[in-house]
Amino acid sequence: MTWEASVSVESEVAQLRRGDLNALSALLMRYQNRLYRYWKSNPGP
Repeated sequence: MTWEASVSVESEVAQLRRGDLNALSALLMRYQNRLYRYWKSNPGP
């Protein structure tokens, strides 16, 4: 991850903590593939 990307993620997390749901959307889009792989490898009960 580049420095610029790290700053962007930190900014989105800060916005999310302030209650900005658009930041949640941006984070989900950024980590969509990683989340999918996690959910795929860890099936529920």
